[in-house]
Amino acid sequence: ELPVPIQRLVTAKDGVWLWGLGQLFRWDGSVVSRIELEQHPYIYDFVASEHRLYLSLPWLAVVDLTAEPLTTMHMDERTPTSMAVDEGSSFWFVVDGELVVQRLDEPERLIDMPEPILSVTGPTIWVEGEGSVYRYYGSSFSRHTVSGERVVVVDDYGRFLQIEDGQLIRRSIDRP
Repeated sequence: ELPVPIQRLVTAKDGVWLWGLGQLFRWDGSVVSRIELEQHPYIYDFVASEHRLYLSLPWLAVVDLTAEPLTTMHMDERTPTSMAVDEGSSFWFVVDGELVVQRLDEPERLIDMPEPILSVTGPTIWVEGEGSVYRYYGSSFSRHTVSGERVVVVDDYGRFLQIEDGQLIRRSIDRP
């Protein structure tokens, strides 16, 4: 039994991530372990790739998941407001309304967007701006003007779900 109620569950290739009340746990199929960093008792948000864990503490911390014990690879004083990992394990995040991407073993890159960015969702990358939604595909962005209140989540097929006039709407680029 976990010591806190679970508020978010994320499945991964090597197990399940469980987050609740600022605490993060990983279940590998047989054992549940708590992810803890010294001096940082509260985790505000997280995303995980196969080899790295990205934490908002509220500043950004990058943790090497292949090291025993877990090792912090990098700390950054910026506070990400939204984070995602794509299918290629690239890390996307929003800081101060700007979109940043960091591919594995490459320096991070600021993406020039035509408007302030509110959120990024993956693994199929959808970016929510103040007035439009953008899908990243094939090294470029397509812009989609949508009505509605906000992006809710991206499903396993890369479609985004949105609340519109009190109804849940599923939007897709390549499916009706």
